[in-house]
Amino acid sequence: MKTRYKVGQLVEGTITKLAKFGAFARIKDDDEIEGLIHISELSDGRINHPREASKEGQVLTLRIIRIDPERRRSGAFSQKVDQAEYCRSRLAQGLQEAMGDVPEVQAPAAGPARGLW
Repeated sequence: MKTRYKVGQLVEGTITKLAKFGAFARIKDDDEIEGLIHISELSDGRINHPREASKEGQVLTLRIIRIDPERRRSGAFSQKVDQAEYCRSRLAQGLQEAMGDVPEVQAPAAGPARGLW
């Protein structure tokens, strides 16, 4: 687990169980890795129960925020993920899988757009 997943990494996960304090999610394609999404991470606004923002079986994009390799648990997830950041992460992951160890894709610096022509 330590080599496959890193703190800060974006993953897809499926909600497996709801509790008063949050929701448990399992990483997609890895039935052994499960973690908690705290109730404060499920919605931008205040909610009384996780069922107000999610349901069992729902697939979400999650950020790993803590890892416990001895218990094979991620420890904790955050659901608050920027869509552009997720796209860059998926691109970098695809490049790494296709070409080997490729550095993480960085967002372009702010400034005027420049063409290649």
